[in-house]
Amino acid sequence: MQSKIWVIGDSHSRAFSYNNNFIPFFMGEGKKHCFVNDECLSNLISKVLHIAKEVIAQDSILLFLGEPDTRLYLGRGWKPWEKTIGFSIRRRSKIRRSFGRYRQLIRAVKDATNARLLILNITPSDRKDQNKLVDYFNQLLSDFCLKEKDVAFIDINRAIYSPEAKTVKEAYYGDPVHLNMKIQLLVENWLIDKGIIERSFYDEENTMDKKKLKKNFKYNEKFGCYTL
Repeated sequence: MQSKIWVIGDSHSRAFSYNNNFIPFFMGEGKKHCFVNDECLSNLISKVLHIAKEVIAQDSILLFLGEPDTRLYLGRGWKPWEKTIGFSIRRRSKIRRSFGRYRQLIRAVKDATNARLLILNITPSDRKDQNKLVDYFNQLLSDFCLKEKDVAFIDINRAIYSPEAKTVKEAYYGDPVHLNMKIQLLVENWLIDKGIIERSFYDEENTMDKKKLKKNFKYNEKFGCYTL
């Protein structure tokens, strides 16, 4: 039986739904499941470990977290697409603090389970200033995972970025915060290459163009559905 990948994260984890390779866990909205303060970290450690203790050794845990931090640190609240402001290098100090808390979570999970631990890179958006913070956060995570035993960093952003615009490619765009389910295939390819899974179960029928739907419906971020 092929091993499973337990995807644990905020609302971004829902991009791994409807695929037999993945068991996605949506712990709750990003503003409460991030690394902006110690209270959020404590909440994350408690919830992630509650899930991780159920993972059998042959399976893998994939943490998909961190994007909300890069969004909040722009200084425009949780909906930065509603305002415009320049990039400040000082925001990198906040990213370093978030990285320090993420590192604590990773080590807590390592201590609590024998399952393989994978870290998916923080994914970009259509906001160039946020993507600078995303890239910096990912570099810190990548460098850490390279030195940390039994932790692998999955970087799929090279395929997702539009090199000309420095924003997310249209093919992977879901909404102002999330990417669509096409990222499943990128992660599956990485997992197959490493011998962690044997085949892809990505189903393109489950991928939809949310931009078209938004012309006629309102998207509810909290519940991940459309309303009239």
